[in-house]
Amino acid sequence: MAEAPLSRRRLLAVGATATLGALAGCTDEEVARLNPFWDAPITMKVIAASGDETETTCTLDADEVDDIPELKRPLQRLSGAEDGRRIVKRLTTGTGQEISNMLTRKCGDSIGGLYQYEGEWFLMGLTFEAQEDHQQHHEEQGGHGGTETATPTETAN
Repeated sequence: MAEAPLSRRRLLAVGATATLGALAGCTDEEVARLNPFWDAPITMKVIAASGDETETTCTLDADEVDDIPELKRPLQRLSGAEDGRRIVKRLTTGTGQEISNMLTRKCGDSIGGLYQYEGEWFLMGLTFEAQEDHQQHHEEQGGHGGTETATPTETAN
């Protein structure tokens, strides 16, 4: 009788070890996506654009974008797309703040507008569902708070 609980424990241990091994090297966001109840607190919208949709413009360097795969992938997927094609991506708080910080450093306090990347134009915006947390984060990072840092980009499509 003692053998049955032991084999069940071994089976659970092997399953847990296999799961941990499979998840090794995954980012927090990738692991969180395995949870069917995961609800990312930030939405990023990237839209292929013509370059004249708004006066708020900024040029993004490839080196800066390369450091953030969650931003790079949508920009690459929309490369060469017709105007108005869009990608909406849910982000973790950490990734959203990383993108927001990079855009703030590069382009000033206004997050959301028209961005040029590798010769093409994209409308981009971040929507922070927990606006108070985001505003507090920017205030702690040097006073880049305010509601304009989370203004989503709207288009007529």
